[in-house]
Amino acid sequence: MFVHRLRQPDDLVHQLLAAMEAAHIYDVRRELHEFAYFSFESAVPAEHQGELITMGSLSHIRFIETEEQERARLAQAPEGSTNHSLSTLPVTIKEWPKDLLVELPWKSPRTDRAYHVVVVPIEFRKDTLPEGVEEEPLPRKLHSGSWTCAVVFSDHPSYRPGCFRIIVPAAELARSRRIDLANALTQS
Repeated sequence: MFVHRLRQPDDLVHQLLAAMEAAHIYDVRRELHEFAYFSFESAVPAEHQGELITMGSLSHIRFIETEEQERARLAQAPEGSTNHSLSTLPVTIKEWPKDLLVELPWKSPRTDRAYHVVVVPIEFRKDTLPEGVEEEPLPRKLHSGSWTCAVVFSDHPSYRPGCFRIIVPAAELARSRRIDLANALTQS
């Protein structure tokens, strides 16, 4: 078996990824940190045998936008909006965020002052496409969709811990701070 080399937008791997998303295997691009498609054909040149297809590879072939493209897209939002403020923050969480303990980046100018809001992403929701559009155009959004999150700690007056579920865009979770509970407890 040999790893299939990605080359064309209509490549078999692109078709496979689109089929997985169509089958409601949501946000497959974020689950593909170590995705590889194995081809049984021996026609793969020796120098490309054994290559692993990663998220970087998917960005390279323009299936998924790069971090720079995502930042530019978010920056196009009106100044003062959540998306515009997210465009100024670096991506800090690259893995699938389900069940992680995450502190949201709720600081000025996104909010009137800094708040500590810690959530656990529970359920992913795929972005809905505009009416008449059947497939997300290429390149696909790097951090698409949103998450239903449980609020586990908050000093924000509107969000008491244990009482709220909030919807958080995937792009915001990607720019949040992952909390290592074991380290936090040993520092207390």
